[in-house]
Amino acid sequence: MKLISNSYQKALHLSNLNKELKYFFERFFNESQRLTDPTYGFSGISFEDNLERNFFDVSYLGVQLRFEFNLCIGEDGVAEGNIYCSKESPNFSKEKNIIGTFKFDQAGKTNFESDNDQETVRLQYQAIEIISHFIYLSATKPLINK
Repeated sequence: MKLISNSYQKALHLSNLNKELKYFFERFFNESQRLTDPTYGFSGISFEDNLERNFFDVSYLGVQLRFEFNLCIGEDGVAEGNIYCSKESPNFSKEKNIIGTFKFDQAGKTNFESDNDQETVRLQYQAIEIISHFIYLSATKPLINK
């Protein structure tokens, strides 16, 4: 294996990129918590903050969903955030229970497609729609036994 040139500087740069992208993940979490407001009608929904460990959990309708963030460098060399949503249960295998994934860029633009092709789905502005999307998807995907 050949040592990557300037690896220290590149790793340090990744750390800075991670901070920028994590900012959007934290905003996503904060905006999502608006669903606890009774006017949204999601009675019993709760959120657990584990942002220091790059994830948060959403509990609703007897299901716990985990939204986990990580940094990725795409094939084009551009940094993007990945978010994995999994259905959590101690009796089932996590690897087989990923509900879905999506990416976002350094401006918070996701790779979600909207009904209106002109509209960009942004992590920090459409958090409620994104969380609702995965809540619905989780009901359509049963847990797989170990």
